[in-house]
Amino acid sequence: MIYIKTYEYELIDKFLKDKGLEHLKCKQLYQRKYSEVVAILNLFLNLPEEQKKLFMPLLTSNIWHSNLENVRAIFDIFSNLREEQESLFKPLLTSTIWNSNPENVRAIFDIFSNLREEQESLFKPLLTSNIWKSNPKNVSAIFDIFSNLTKEQEALFKPLLKSTIWNSNPENVKAIFDIFSNLTKEQESLFKHLLKSTIWKSNPKNVRAIFDIFSNLTKEQKEVFMPLLTSNIWNSNPENIKAIIESKIWENNLYRKLLTKSIWNKSITKIEKIIETIEKLKLEKYITASCLNLSPIQIKALYHYMKSNNIPAIIDGKLNPLFNLAPSLMLKRYRVNLKELVERELESGLSK
Repeated sequence: MIYIKTYEYELIDKFLKDKGLEHLKCKQLYQRKYSEVVAILNLFLNLPEEQKKLFMPLLTSNIWHSNLENVRAIFDIFSNLREEQESLFKPLLTSTIWNSNPENVRAIFDIFSNLREEQESLFKPLLTSNIWKSNPKNVSAIFDIFSNLTKEQEALFKPLLKSTIWNSNPENVKAIFDIFSNLTKEQESLFKHLLKSTIWKSNPKNVRAIFDIFSNLTKEQKEVFMPLLTSNIWNSNPENIKAIIESKIWENNLYRKLLTKSIWNKSITKIEKIIETIEKLKLEKYITASCLNLSPIQIKALYHYMKSNNIPAIIDGKLNPLFNLAPSLMLKRYRVNLKELVERELESGLSK
């Protein structure tokens, strides 16, 4: 049995050498029978010259991940391309195509094989060799969503369309598309800069809720909160966003400086507790946005540590920089172990 396998190795090596295909050698190759190797390679070697130009550059060791039937099926799909089809599909043909399911490849090929001129300008930039790994039903559904855009819709959505769109959930894409597909001029001015390709991965219910929150702000609220928005807003918690906007905290001008673009990732409950803690320590005049990265107990522990060691909490009219550091940086730069300070604080009963 060992003799037969060794003999097959020799036959494979000789065949590859004779045909100038020694670059195809790899571990997977020697797991194939000699007859399979010859049959697959003869498919390539016996192609008409015109088809050889298309397929021979794709002949790499990836071919051994496929089988004769799949290779033949993929040949059939791309063997008689029209000129416009070749310009569309040729850049998408790489050696990874042999790892794809021919039925999926055929279905995706059919979706894009007869594009209108305006469709080609929209979809061609979204087509990469990864498309053959996508789910054809999803590709078809997403294709349908964006196939008949108005000029206004194309101006809004085209910048959001990347090759990753084909791996999105079509139902989510449609729901998000519907939210933004008929914006008023005012809404477009509010939201257009917040729309990035990452939005298709967001939860449509959250997107709708957030859209409604910011669409119905008062003029004064828009002036305060709209500058704080980035494309990350769509992944925030709508209820927390609403609570932040409606909080009475911001009526105190001391706390307006806490309104930064990172505010939407903070829990309103935590914000309120931190402010309550800072007020008890009589530090509210000096509060910074970085304080919101600590917890109330951490702030207390740090304050009492400073007091015990005669370290001023206020330096030159500003909060001691320690309050603005992450615990890891406190330890690294100043050898202040905040975890230990918190443990002592809890043990001392000062954090009631």
